[in-house]
Amino acid sequence: MANAKIRKDPFYHHEALDRTSLLLEILQCTLSDHRFIAAWPDLKNRVQQIELALGELYVAVGSLDPADNEEQETRDAKKAKVQTEEA
Repeated sequence: MANAKIRKDPFYHHEALDRTSLLLEILQCTLSDHRFIAAWPDLKNRVQQIELALGELYVAVGSLDPADNEEQETRDAKKAKVQTEEA
């Protein structure tokens, strides 16, 4: 039940989006251009993979809409009620 409440809360959605953005910015500012990382192709590649993963996470979080989630749960609840009444 707590997860459903959190999923509907726009504050938690915004916070997750902000934290993901913050981590990506910190990574880019501190490691992406670091001379030691740049000197090792394997390390540079690993940092780039992490950047891509964080970017994908940012897009995934941003694509979620707490209001839409609430509407979907309402539709699901109505559908379940109809199915129960029909049975």
